[in-house]
Amino acid sequence: MFLWIRSALPTIAVFAVCCAVLPAQSSKTITIRIMDGRTGKALAATSVLIRVDHQKAVHPDWVALNEDRTGTVTLPADAKLVAAQGTYDNTMELYVNCDAAKDDPPTGPHWYKVSDILATGVVTPNSCSHKTATAKPGEFVVFARIKSWRDRYEQDFSE
Repeated sequence: MFLWIRSALPTIAVFAVCCAVLPAQSSKTITIRIMDGRTGKALAATSVLIRVDHQKAVHPDWVALNEDRTGTVTLPADAKLVAAQGTYDNTMELYVNCDAAKDDPPTGPHWYKVSDILATGVVTPNSCSHKTATAKPGEFVVFARIKSWRDRYEQDFSE
């Protein structure tokens, strides 16, 4: 019995040292702003839906909305890509993201690198107008607009 413990002790010690030396993965926090693609003003989102790494799962609970119309998003440490979309009018009615507003056929969400957002900040393209914005490191600016009657009509007949 003691012989087995003596032979296993070096393996356990090496394992413990490796676990102590490896850095623990921590989450990544970014700030998100949803801007009106036509006016350039901040939109009041009811919630922000986050997707990561081309997964279909939506994570509205990862976003804490702030009084200044921004949101603080906590992403898992292994997240590489992110897509965001806001809802409005206390419903699940989605804003139309201006980076995808003119996609024909619609291609789904556009994905942005989390590493770029953290390093320099990212502003999504705005095909809704010529309004622009600047982003600080750790900031993700999404241009969007409320659905028009045409968007609603096309949605009704595409289902």
